[in-house]
Amino acid sequence: MHKIAEKEFTLEDFSCEHLTKENDVHHIDMVAWLQKQIDFLNVWRRTYLDVKDSKVSASSAKKYWWQMIQLLPSSYNQTRNVMMNYEVLANIYKQRHSHKLDEWREFCKWIESLPYSEVIIGFKEYDTVEYAKEHPDFADRIKDAVDKMTKSVHCENKSEEDENNV
Repeated sequence: MHKIAEKEFTLEDFSCEHLTKENDVHHIDMVAWLQKQIDFLNVWRRTYLDVKDSKVSASSAKKYWWQMIQLLPSSYNQTRNVMMNYEVLANIYKQRHSHKLDEWREFCKWIESLPYSEVIIGFKEYDTVEYAKEHPDFADRIKDAVDKMTKSVHCENKSEEDENNV
């Protein structure tokens, strides 16, 4: 569950592709500044691991763990496992496909690569009432896509039932 101290922090663990090497105004190398912060994080990590391994009181170890957690910058890339359905993905896509953060646009590209993504993204180029009026087959195309998706899910469930009945 809590794996933050499992490995040393490195520059690759952070989103820093937009940091400048030297700012015109302040003449600060932001990547070097982030590296110093990573060095501090690793000091607290080692201290936490030493105290935790020495079987000193849990509250002492927790104190050092909190130092790591609260010093982590928001650019730290963390892994999260989530389960979503297509309805949730459709809402995310609608709200974030033109977001200013690269990560959201990248996630939306992934959504576009999913099977039956046209159900999620809503046939972008045809997303108007006028188009549906001019092209009556539009509703049929959406229905066919939903039917295909439903049929494939039904087939997968059926094969699982067949395996369970053997």
